[in-house]
Amino acid sequence: MGREALCEFGTIVSTVHGMVKFPTPLGVATVFSDRLPIVGQVESSQQPAAPIEKGGNVVINHSFLKKVIQIGSTLSNETKSALCELLANNADVFAWQESDMTGVSCTVAGHCLNANPSLTPVRQKKRGMAPKRSIFLKNEVEKLVQADKLREVKYQTRVANPVLVKKANELWRMCVDFKDINKACPKDNYPLPEID
Repeated sequence: MGREALCEFGTIVSTVHGMVKFPTPLGVATVFSDRLPIVGQVESSQQPAAPIEKGGNVVINHSFLKKVIQIGSTLSNETKSALCELLANNADVFAWQESDMTGVSCTVAGHCLNANPSLTPVRQKKRGMAPKRSIFLKNEVEKLVQADKLREVKYQTRVANPVLVKKANELWRMCVDFKDINKACPKDNYPLPEID
């Protein structure tokens, strides 16, 4: 039926337990398998490319060689190979680039700002950026626009500047300065415990 249809029906599939659960008007129905599947079994006739191991890191998608998955060193070789095979067989489940991340339908969940209407909206002044940072920011925004994660909004009442933050690996991460909108939104009744 495919992943989208299973999600629409609210179906939960557990290959490990060999069962499928889904809601019905009379309660939750469970379908049991007559045999448990072998971990890493390939059902299609087309075999995926074998994973490449790079010192604890495993490449499971040969189109994205820089994206690796770390596997624990305490696992036995047999378990490691079974896990690598399982990951390679299900490589389509992972989001390898921005366009792979499908959105949640508005009928399932929506997001809106709970801003206090009595507070005046704040439009932050445009901040200049160094040429290299500006090019990086433009590329990141372009990726998100192509993946339908961003869209142009005209006549904004609240505008927040993008900010580049250096990560531990010396690369940049794009963030947004939401200080003004955070001030306009009421605080959560259930704050997080002190996470420092």
